[in-house]
Amino acid sequence: MVIKMDDREEKTQKPILVMLATNILTGAMIVLNKKVLEDGLDVLVLMTYRLLVAALFMAPIACFAERNSRPKLSFGILACLFLSAILGISLTQSLFYMGLKFTSATYAAAFFNMTPVVTFLLSVVFRQETMDFKSCSGLAKGAGTVVTIGGGLILTLYRGMVLIAPSKVAVLSHQTPPLAAMHESKRWTMGTVALLLGVSSWALWFPLQSRIGRRYRALYTGTAIVFLFSFLQTALISLLIQKSFSQWIVKSKFQILSILYGGIVGSGMCILGSSWCAHKKGPVFAIAFFPLTQVVVAAIDVSLLHEQLHLGSAAFWGLLS
Repeated sequence: MVIKMDDREEKTQKPILVMLATNILTGAMIVLNKKVLEDGLDVLVLMTYRLLVAALFMAPIACFAERNSRPKLSFGILACLFLSAILGISLTQSLFYMGLKFTSATYAAAFFNMTPVVTFLLSVVFRQETMDFKSCSGLAKGAGTVVTIGGGLILTLYRGMVLIAPSKVAVLSHQTPPLAAMHESKRWTMGTVALLLGVSSWALWFPLQSRIGRRYRALYTGTAIVFLFSFLQTALISLLIQKSFSQWIVKSKFQILSILYGGIVGSGMCILGSSWCAHKKGPVFAIAFFPLTQVVVAAIDVSLLHEQLHLGSAAFWGLLS
């Protein structure tokens, strides 16, 4: 009887540990990507290299781990994996990196905390989750949905004053002339719209991935195929837009390390972990840990990179906690 209890506890704890690790590693990746984009690397070029590394990382693992248990691929499964590549990686990451480039790492990470609410509502529509307002759990879900949407509106419409700045010099350096401030405001608005669209795309991916996991049990193979599809999608778009050879040159060791980390850890391990948890515990569980990513990003942003923390982001963070 004790052994059975331990087995149940282990099955419960493993997804929690996987999602904790996934969100911490994702937070570090977001900060690295922000610095790489500021360093001049193009968004689509960064994505193409990252996804190539992720596909090369996952392919041998899939071939070795599932060589005897891989189910047959049907056209329907391939179509679902192709759509998963668009929603979960190509479209979501393109929009996210655009928003990241035009805003800040802390703001972008905070924005994606709205993903659980959107995913939950979609899961209710697709009948993967239930909402009973007569029960305590149903009321809690409803209250959480309202609070998160309210926090998202605060984050979108109100930046607020600077709460944390590294020094008076840093604060003065952010006091830009009117024309520059107007340009920055337009960029911030464009970034916010991109993040909103990215959240919607990312939220659609989790219910889809949960369904794919039930229909196609080869997790490593499915993930490798998704990375391959997303690499081909992004590479095609990148080659059509970025025709200059100079844009494809990686200019520093930091850019190389960031691409390798993003491909192997940020894409490979984290997407694999999220897919596994979405299959095991459902899409809502997998994204319930998203606020941890913002904590990691904000901690690195403020303490190590000396970025400013605004009142709007802090208010949203407070509502979620």
